[in-house]
Amino acid sequence: MNVKIAHIAAIFTVLALAGCANNGPDGGHSEKWYEKHTADMHAEHKWCENQSLDTQMHSKSCTQAERAASNIISQKEHQSYLNTIKSIDKGLAALPKEAQQGEAQMRAYNNCLENGGNFASCDKTGDKKSG
Repeated sequence: MNVKIAHIAAIFTVLALAGCANNGPDGGHSEKWYEKHTADMHAEHKWCENQSLDTQMHSKSCTQAERAASNIISQKEHQSYLNTIKSIDKGLAALPKEAQQGEAQMRAYNNCLENGGNFASCDKTGDKKSG
């Protein structure tokens, strides 16, 4: 009877360890865990890169580490985009008078050209040059 229990225990141990076989040095964690532990995520990712494609595809740890890396990249790209928008908004807020003056001058210049003027006869304010 003790032999049967020992065999069953051995089988369960082998099966349990088989589930861990596709985990790298920092395996067995969730995507969120890897996002918070980037050094471990990189180590797991490096381990996964050195495994067969089959192991990479069937390893939950490889999948979770890869997803975490993608999430981090996406978050950084999104933050960079938001920072760019904020910077542009600050720049536009500082330049409205100059921009309006420039636009008015450009319209006047275009009107001069449309009303028979040419590059030489219209100055940048839109007035026809005399003479």
